[in-house]
Amino acid sequence: MVMVLVAAASCSGAPTSERRNEQSPRPAASPRVKRVGGVDIAVPPATVPPELKPYPYVTPTPDPEKETPLDGTYMKIRTLEQLGGVPDALPIKCLRCAPFQPHPGVTTLILHRGTYYLDHQMANFRTLGHYVVEGRRITLFNDVNCTLDRGRYAWERNGERLILREVRDECSGKSRAVDLTTLPWTRVDPCAFRILKLWPAPLECG
Repeated sequence: MVMVLVAAASCSGAPTSERRNEQSPRPAASPRVKRVGGVDIAVPPATVPPELKPYPYVTPTPDPEKETPLDGTYMKIRTLEQLGGVPDALPIKCLRCAPFQPHPGVTTLILHRGTYYLDHQMANFRTLGHYVVEGRRITLFNDVNCTLDRGRYAWERNGERLILREVRDECSGKSRAVDLTTLPWTRVDPCAFRILKLWPAPLECG
């Protein structure tokens, strides 16, 4: 009986210590510590579901682990008066309208490690794609609204203000260029200022 037990143990595969290592879960990524209002808080790593990642119509795509000089959360607020007043500026459901139409209310732009997310909150228009930063130029691509078009912009940042100027962008009849370059963007910290309905999420709080 002893010999049978020894044989069974010797045929059980990898040693017990190795099997334990294979079954043990991987350690969770350590949160970053960010100082907000004089207090250190733990910021969990960014998590974006697979369905909210741009499709690689054009390759190569940016390294998702590599930070860029423009990473952050930006927003701007357009008024009805700036867009021509009522009723021209009110967002309406339009199946044939071109995307990227300027809408009143809050618009957010998240630039995060080579992926951008644009959201017109009142009109519920959202889009995403990839971007690369080379010097003072940012190039947008892999947007579902213009899968093969690249948008090239010059950028300038003064404090928390980001100004984009079109170099060349034919996406959706240049409507993307108008949308991105009309009014400066203001960088905000979603850790310190909670933005309601921020899409897709406060990615590492900027």
